[in-house]
Amino acid sequence: MHVLYFLIKNEKKSLAVELTIKRPPKILDGLEFIYQENFLVTENVDEEIYKFLYPVKILSENLIIEGVSDNNLCLLDPVYLKYKDGKRKLLFDHLIHGYNGVFEITASEVGKNAILIEFTCPECNNKSFDLNLILIYELWDDEVLEDDELMENISDIFTSFILDGVCENCDWHGNICSIECA
Repeated sequence: MHVLYFLIKNEKKSLAVELTIKRPPKILDGLEFIYQENFLVTENVDEEIYKFLYPVKILSENLIIEGVSDNNLCLLDPVYLKYKDGKRKLLFDHLIHGYNGVFEITASEVGKNAILIEFTCPECNNKSFDLNLILIYELWDDEVLEDDELMENISDIFTSFILDGVCENCDWHGNICSIECA
């Protein structure tokens, strides 16, 4: 695992990055995964915009992804992983996970009581994918950085959830789900 840093002058932000790397976010609980590539940490000193990319590859074969259709080849949340034996694991729901979930901000309830569909490959209609997940962290403001309890759960305060897949049948690759959660 490698971390690429642009200069981070804020000591609390540096600590937040270290804690996030050491303690994976709760949405990865129960999943086997590897870090896909380098973490990337950036800070725009002029605008104080702070981003931290957390990329992982989920290590399970024959995963089916279920979620709410947006009619544009992507899914909305909630997003579930469905295994061949029929068991499901909730991967992401903005009402529970990420910045909005931690701070209980619910801008919309798109997925509530929605009918779930299985994501299918747009090229061959296959339903099994290799999955790559990227969580983006930004908006770590003083409210978060000064609160010891929030710092203990800093890895759960991500602002974007991006799920990309590679079809196990035809090697199509693309975005399955991309959700802002802050």
